[in-house]
Amino acid sequence: MTATLAEPSARAIRRSPTERLLCACARRADDANAARLFADVPWDSVDWASVPALLVRHGLQALAVAHLSIVRDRMPGSVWQEIHASAAAARAASLALSAELFRILRRFGEAGLEILPYKGPLLGWEAYGDLGARPSMDLDLLVRPADFDAAAALLDDLGYRADDELPPAAARWFRRVDGDYPFEHRETGRLVELHVRTMSLRFGAGPTTAELLARSRVVTISGLRTVIPGTDDLFYLQVVHGAKHRWERLEWVAATAELLRARRGDVAALFCRRYPNERAVLLGCRLAADLLDAPVDAGTAARMAGDGVVRELADAARHRLFHDARPDDDAPGETAAKLRFNFRLQRGVAARARFLYRWIVWPSPEDWEQLRLPAPLFFAYRLTRPVRLLRRYALRSPSLEPDARHG
Repeated sequence: MTATLAEPSARAIRRSPTERLLCACARRADDANAARLFADVPWDSVDWASVPALLVRHGLQALAVAHLSIVRDRMPGSVWQEIHASAAAARAASLALSAELFRILRRFGEAGLEILPYKGPLLGWEAYGDLGARPSMDLDLLVRPADFDAAAALLDDLGYRADDELPPAAARWFRRVDGDYPFEHRETGRLVELHVRTMSLRFGAGPTTAELLARSRVVTISGLRTVIPGTDDLFYLQVVHGAKHRWERLEWVAATAELLRARRGDVAALFCRRYPNERAVLLGCRLAADLLDAPVDAGTAARMAGDGVVRELADAARHRLFHDARPDDDAPGETAAKLRFNFRLQRGVAARARFLYRWIVWPSPEDWEQLRLPAPLFFAYRLTRPVRLLRRYALRSPSLEPDARHG
């Protein structure tokens, strides 16, 4: 049995004509309900001058062009041309990134090295049935910690160089806590992030790499057999990623909604698996149901309706999507805002205390960049980091602002 969330329902939320247009565009190209949604858009009131930039901001170019091509006579010709050109460029970039992903996967397969790609173009294939449907900035690849050095060597052979060089003690700590390493292609500048864990321990424990690999699925895409995360893991990784960044792009909500539709709104299995951040799941479901009419099972709908924090964070995310300026990770206060958002997702005093302790005390690359300590004194970073953050707090803003990547 499934049910959509009734309070507030997708139709009860007051949105401007432009916002309604964006939500109508955030659907699969073959969505039979899209025509109904577009019929409800008051075309004469749409702020057409803002639409092309908003589609880019929200990663909706490729999804939107299929729908808007049917109603192109309703918009200024110059706007349609801009949208069409932007969508073509975004699709070409996504397909080129997909081709690079397949090149990397083939090389790892030849070497017999187990690897799990996630997010990026493969999420477009899973959510929309189209590798070119969502723009991606990089490729995310997960390997076992024991395979990291071999994987890094393979990427080097493929033309990628590691972005960070860490001292041995810092490297061991970073691999244990954060575990994401950027590699940039020497010629194209493409970015690959090699992970030994999908989420930093600063945000709480998640599924282990071994668990994700054990639950992965074998699929064939464009003639290439590869593995992707299991359906429950894929959904969980999506909603946690959205929460980490305060749901700053509508396409992330769209992908979540399509994953929900594929499972007919049933996310009970996620709660049975006891993923550590239940509120992140509830928040992702609420946004998908509120904004894009995604189905949600009755039990999950009841959980969402009964959680005041989820309701407040969903309101904040909707405001951020439609009313805030374009997010800038380097803007003063942005990192602190993300941490406050994720702090509120923690359920219970103990979970919140752990979250604060890890962000305030656990060292990060910025700590050892600013102060180089010999390996025997590495433990002292737990003392110097709070002092550094306190100085930043006292001198710059009313909230602690760790560096944008890891604090």
